[in-house]
Amino acid sequence: MHLNRTRSLLLTLWLFVMAAPFVSALIVALSVSAEHGSRKLQLSWATALSNFSSVVSGGDTPYEFAVSFGTSSVLCLAAALITVATALPLAHILGTRWRSWLWAAAAVAIGARVVPVTAPLPVFETCSRILHMPNSWILVIALYTLLLLPLACALLSAAPWPQFDLNLKFLAMDAPVSVSGAISQALKALGPDVRITAAAVFLLTWCDFVISSFFLPTGDSTLSRLLANKQGFLGTQWGKLGAGIIISTLPVVAAIMVISRALRTRVRLSHDQA
Repeated sequence: MHLNRTRSLLLTLWLFVMAAPFVSALIVALSVSAEHGSRKLQLSWATALSNFSSVVSGGDTPYEFAVSFGTSSVLCLAAALITVATALPLAHILGTRWRSWLWAAAAVAIGARVVPVTAPLPVFETCSRILHMPNSWILVIALYTLLLLPLACALLSAAPWPQFDLNLKFLAMDAPVSVSGAISQALKALGPDVRITAAAVFLLTWCDFVISSFFLPTGDSTLSRLLANKQGFLGTQWGKLGAGIIISTLPVVAAIMVISRALRTRVRLSHDQA
């Protein structure tokens, strides 16, 4: 009983620490006007509407936030889909025997992804020069895919591959399995693991401050770069900054919901198979 109470307390504390910055951003977005340097808290629906509408439709250029939001979304979704599609056959071949090595490679990749001193940038720049690839969306997606491929392989190596192989053998008894049939069976048997992996890759690419800011064409902006540049000589527009942070976290919430539902489905399927 004491152990369960301690765990509940630690979980509550962890949730509070994680939620505090976002709650603060929400309070600022609802209460602080968009004037430069304003820090007065005065809850008002007019203030909230002004902040959120200004963020979505305003900026130094027309629809600046919306364009940056779209850029980040396309980059992250493309990287997630391509990474998962590449990792599926690799995870099938490597299997669980290589899973510890995959996790070690994934730890190195994730560390390189989030290290604040941007250590992997010289390596990426060298690769782009060797391949003669100019800064572009294709280069950014390719770098994300290569960087997060070990993580995707490690996650997918735990998928129910024996069940997938068994389904294909049963189908092959009636007729040769087509490519579309194999893909359909993969999504049916491995669907939860695919969604978990894709959402995890999406979350790791969403903040996009290591790669996108350096390898996008000049003029293209992501959310992280946009929010980082909101400090001006006249002071920070705290209300608009808070609104921008809240809107930028919506894809994170969606990805976490996908992972949560996929995990529940994964547990249910494992019980059904047992």
